[in-house]
Amino acid sequence: MGAAIILGAGDGIGGAIARWFGQGGKHVVVVRRDLEKAQNLADEIAAAGGTASAFDTDVRDPDAMSALFQTVEETVAPVDVCVYNAGANTKRPLLETTPKLFRQVWELACFGGFLAAQECARHMAPRGKATLLYTSATAGLMARAGYAAFGSAKFGLRAIA
Repeated sequence: MGAAIILGAGDGIGGAIARWFGQGGKHVVVVRRDLEKAQNLADEIAAAGGTASAFDTDVRDPDAMSALFQTVEETVAPVDVCVYNAGANTKRPLLETTPKLFRQVWELACFGGFLAAQECARHMAPRGKATLLYTSATAGLMARAGYAAFGSAKFGLRAIA
């Protein structure tokens, strides 16, 4: 059985996706920035009858993403599903959106998705089967006022998909 790696398995959509895969019998790799929170979700999945592992990884760091996928492949199971849900839904007026904030939101919501795609291609494509799913937001189609950083990052993620 392969693993489903959920990058950004937070308290909302990402956690729900992780639970869903756990109920379906897939080994779930829960990835968050906070290892304790990731472990809590992995424990919840296990308590419901599934299997799960917890990891903390900075999805914006190419070396960390490469190490994560390599570790999962070697110690857990081959990754056959990857869900990229990491993002920073930040609302800030344009003139209050600093270049640093814009870059941080873009790195998390878009660049990390690019890194996930690379790792999926590196590990799954040679097996001839790969599933990579991205979560998005309405802002990725048409951002409202205050969502310049988040909207452009989610629009970019859609382009990667």
